[in-house]
Amino acid sequence: ESQTEKIGDQYLLKAGQSLKVNYNIYSPEIKARSYIYEFFSYDDGKNNYKAISFEPGKSYRAFYNASDLGKVNQMNQIDGLHEDLYKQDLNNDSKYPKNILMVLSIIDQNQKRYLQGWNCFVKIKVDDTPNYCKNISISDKEISKGEVASITVTPNTPNVGNYDFRLVNTQNNKEISFSSQVISGYPAVNSNNSRVIVNGSGSNPAKINLSWTNLYKVDNNTNDNLKNLKVTAYVRPRENVESDKVAACSVELKIKPDEGVKLCDDIKFNLYRKNSSGSYELIIPGASDTFTMKSTDYISIRSQAKKKDIKEFIYSFHNLDNINNKDYGKGKGYTKEGIRNPYPINFKKDVDLEITKYGQEDSSDASIKVYYEDLDSIDLLTGTRPRNVQVRAMFKNSNNELSQLDSSCVKEFRIE
Repeated sequence: ESQTEKIGDQYLLKAGQSLKVNYNIYSPEIKARSYIYEFFSYDDGKNNYKAISFEPGKSYRAFYNASDLGKVNQMNQIDGLHEDLYKQDLNNDSKYPKNILMVLSIIDQNQKRYLQGWNCFVKIKVDDTPNYCKNISISDKEISKGEVASITVTPNTPNVGNYDFRLVNTQNNKEISFSSQVISGYPAVNSNNSRVIVNGSGSNPAKINLSWTNLYKVDNNTNDNLKNLKVTAYVRPRENVESDKVAACSVELKIKPDEGVKLCDDIKFNLYRKNSSGSYELIIPGASDTFTMKSTDYISIRSQAKKKDIKEFIYSFHNLDNINNKDYGKGKGYTKEGIRNPYPINFKKDVDLEITKYGQEDSSDASIKVYYEDLDSIDLLTGTRPRNVQVRAMFKNSNNELSQLDSSCVKEFRIE
């Protein structure tokens, strides 16, 4: 099922539009674990399909984890934006794709791949709306307190009328709603403070600066601090300065939480393993960072705060095989506290893997259980299962203050 106009056997994807494809998946013989969508360009009437590549050495693919492992009937939805597909294809002389075939494969729980039939393929016709954005770049894909990210858009025409920048929260895929101005030097053109217009200056690039101070605020649409931002730029020529009928380009930015206050005491792991009778028994009390979690295991994770006014205990999971190599003063790949700095695990698109447990009025400690099955999925940031995991325990107190990152509340382990 699709929500866009259909021409023959193709779904038309216009500039500014998104293509939402809903799959009803019935797989009685395949216990689905994840889904892979792959994209191929082709010419009308010819069977010369080529894998699309927007980055050197990488085919364009999308991964989604099954919502309920092993369930026979499942629903899965994939969203595609015009700006995601209307880019220069490196496998086709840097031409913009016009006709795209999207194919589906199911990965079972044994990592075996099953390519699905034509009834699960989708043909997309990408509207060749004028694209005046030659390139969009960002100085930093992740910013912390006190930092600024610069976004530069280079046009491919000397006839630029304006640049329309729109800020989207990837948590809900909606433009942000802030109570104050976001981009310094450019007044917002809407009440939500999510859009600014930068006038063109011939073929000169446009540049905006996004500061942590202006971004780490509550988005009124989610009632939560902004964490993941998508900046979309519409580059318009002088004769078309108001219409959205131009192709857009975009980049994404991660906003790290406030540094917080000192609340951490420690974090402890206990490893449990299922025995022959089917019950779990404690194998390693106070497990160190060197243990390996097997398919029959679960980990009990207990975090302890220094005070008894903790309202939220937050556990975040990070993939040690996907290191953020930014240098915060302790060397590349380390936080400013000297802790290894992997990216969070994403089993769902743009959703960091976190578990939050809510405390009572005088809580200072909490525990969670993490089973092997909870981590046995594809990390969408790497396309593979996480093998080496870092767990960070954070705390939020009764004053809504978030704790600092503290080495005493960080543990690592390996997954079989």
